[in-house]
Amino acid sequence: MNALKYMLVVFMTYGLFGCDDTDFESTWQDPSARNLDLRREEVAAFLLSGNEAVRRSFEYNLANEMNQRGIETVPGYDLLPQVDPTDKREILARLRDSGVDSAIFMRIVNREQEVSYVPGTVWYPGPYHDPFWWYDGHYRGGFVGPWPPYYDPGYYRVDTIVSVETLVYRAPDSKLLWAGVSRTMNPSEVDEFVEDLVSEAVDEMEKTGLVRKEKKKS
Repeated sequence: MNALKYMLVVFMTYGLFGCDDTDFESTWQDPSARNLDLRREEVAAFLLSGNEAVRRSFEYNLANEMNQRGIETVPGYDLLPQVDPTDKREILARLRDSGVDSAIFMRIVNREQEVSYVPGTVWYPGPYHDPFWWYDGHYRGGFVGPWPPYYDPGYYRVDTIVSVETLVYRAPDSKLLWAGVSRTMNPSEVDEFVEDLVSEAVDEMEKTGLVRKEKKKS
């Protein structure tokens, strides 16, 4: 079972967490890329995977999220339908005459589980007043006494973390412009996973100028 298939099993198994939390552990950018702006270029989006169905779904969502952020992007399966989707070198060679300016590649590089213990807590409620308290057949209104303490037991939590490598190349000469490795906690749905991943990637690229920040509409 390859990484993408396993990842989808993880999505279904741990979807109950419903938590897509992505952070970039490391990034790198070529100094010459500071003069570029992906929002002024045409970009191709690729997922390096041999699973055709997963790749198409991922690339569609990836291109869609990029377009919503003002970066004109086409899915790789539309641009190069006959290319080997696992061979980055072949894709880059075919892109040289494709007319696109840049290409973004994503690849699942790791999947791990972390087990953590969430300790229990004890809640001590305050005293209560019962104006209708009866005892031994007689009315004893006005009794004040403590509620019993409530104990919430601890439990073990299993978090699934998926690491993704993101690479941006200049298409005409296959030069690497930007690279980053991200970690996503408990991805649930592919489209939500990609949305969170692209959002964080664009934020990181904005920090170094590879993507110019959109001007706020007045």
